[in-house]
Amino acid sequence: MKIFCWNCHGVERLENKKALMDDFNEVVNELSLIDLKTSNGWFTWVNNREGDALVKERLDHFIISANDVHKFPFIETKVIRQVNWDHDAILLDMEGCKLKVELRDHRFRFRVNSWSKRLLSYGGKEVLLKAIIQSIPTYTFSVFLAPKGIIEELHSITSQVWWTSNEKSRSWAMMAWKQLCYPKGIGSMGFMDIYMFNLALLGRQVWRLANFKDTLCFRVLSAKYFPERDVFNAKR
Repeated sequence: MKIFCWNCHGVERLENKKALMDDFNEVVNELSLIDLKTSNGWFTWVNNREGDALVKERLDHFIISANDVHKFPFIETKVIRQVNWDHDAILLDMEGCKLKVELRDHRFRFRVNSWSKRLLSYGGKEVLLKAIIQSIPTYTFSVFLAPKGIIEELHSITSQVWWTSNEKSRSWAMMAWKQLCYPKGIGSMGFMDIYMFNLALLGRQVWRLANFKDTLCFRVLSAKYFPERDVFNAKR
């Protein structure tokens, strides 16, 4: 994992500071880098004034490659307040904090919400989402048919990431998520349809039962569910 440090906001004497930030944002987009979101605040510098003269800035960032998302699913950054100084420190926590979310698969929502989408281009979001979706455990999906509500919630979370351009604004989906799951060859984005992925894994198990009848798994399941039939006519 590589973390890049590049601070242009706090250097007041540099000329053409906007051009430097534009170059920095171009590098971030080109390399599909993600600005890690802080868990306990946003600003890292304050001028310690009151009223209209109060100014706050976010000068410090941790940036990571989108390809490393699945390697560090619970990574987060924290702002460490400095009482006697106007500049706060930021800390990189590799293990993250205890999860408090409603989704049953807590890791999925945490992986999505742990990254700042503000500086991400659509190309960066594509890499991020595909890395997260592909990290879904395949064993559970190959054994059980996931409830419709869980699949809809997973699609809703990924759709919000794709359509949200600002972290403080609400997302507006201009087309159904299912349409974004069509192949790129026909003009779509090629995202994984989790429901079809679930069915494909279950279909693989059915194919094994239909073609490998000498296995222990086939003998156990056939004795219980289709003793006089085949797997395609099994009873519930």
